[in-house]
Formats: sequence, structure tokens, C-alpha cells
Amino acid sequence: MHSFLCLSLVKPAGDSLLSGRKRFEIREWLPDAVPLFDLLLVQNHLRLSSKGRSEDPAGTAPARVDVISAKYWSESDASAAGGDAWEPGYFAWEIGNVRALRYPESLSARRRLYRLELDEKRLRLAT
Repeated sequence: MHSFLCLSLVKPAGDSLLSGRKRFEIREWLPDAVPLFDLLLVQNHLRLSSKGRSEDPAGTAPARVDVISAKYWSESDASAAGGDAWEPGYFAWEIGNVRALRYPESLSARRRLYRLELDEKRLRLAT
């Protein structure tokens, strides 16, 4: 088993990163440090929040990525955020080195950055 640092995204954000339609992930918070390498994306169908649902057990792992930088989100970056409507006060995490994956089981999607223990032999790069 291997411990993976994870970030959950609401579908179709992971798909948009894989296709190149999206280069920035928009968040209300910053990671403790950037860059972040080999971050496992967990894509889920439910929006998670501190006031509502905090976990979705039916996530999938579409990709591993690097967070290259993080900055205040500007209106000029809105199109690279995959169509998110620009609002002040958010941060744009620049995503790069996107590697498509396949993992045969559902994964827990949680808020913020978190760790999951996974069998890395079952985590495969998609071709």
C-alpha cells in the first residue's frame, strides 16, 4: 500500500483537465506549499462543503497531476478555468503534467488535501 496525497474535484472538472479545456482549478484556499507533485485527483459527483456533505465514497481517480503554481484568480484566467464564472477572492491553482489513470475501485472524495492508502500496483496509467 502507498499513501497518496489527493484533491477531490466535482465532475466534469477532472475530465476537463484531462482534455486540456481547463488549466486552473479554482479554490477558496491555498495549499501550504507549491509546487505539489503527483497529486491524485479524485473526481466525484457531489459538491463537498464544511456546512454540508464532507465526503463522497463514490469517487474515481481520473489523473495524477502537478500543481505548478497558485495565485489570486484574475478575470483574465476565467476561460482557462474551464468556464467557471469569475469571482474575486478565489485562488487559481495552475495544473500541469496531467497523466490519465485507471483505478478499478471507488475512492473516497473528501474536502481539502487529504491522504488515501491505495494499492499502487492497481493504479495504472491510461493509454
